[in-house]
Amino acid sequence: MKQQFLRCDNLIFPIEELAVVDYTQVEELIVTGQLKSGKTFVATDIHAIELIMAVKPSVLEGRRLKWARHVWSFHNLVAHPLMQILAFMRFYNAAFWLHDVTVPKPTGKKEKAN
Repeated sequence: MKQQFLRCDNLIFPIEELAVVDYTQVEELIVTGQLKSGKTFVATDIHAIELIMAVKPSVLEGRRLKWARHVWSFHNLVAHPLMQILAFMRFYNAAFWLHDVTVPKPTGKKEKAN
């Protein structure tokens, strides 16, 4: 099986090196944790979402994050195809930049349902 790596703000590590992950600041798109080596990490924005999706996607279920309606459409329908075209042309840095800057930010927290 292919080894999967995670990227945080300034760190890349294999997923199996995770020891502890703290999701308490997920509403602010911040995930912190510690590796088995003792090194700590902070993942923010798209890196936090990618880490959550790789490790424990259920963290986003039922959380109090709110996005504007259809806000992911531009990212998924425009940025992803353009990213692929840039990758075909070997403009990898531009492709990743385009991806990261088009990830929508939450508009806030959802109101708790009564």
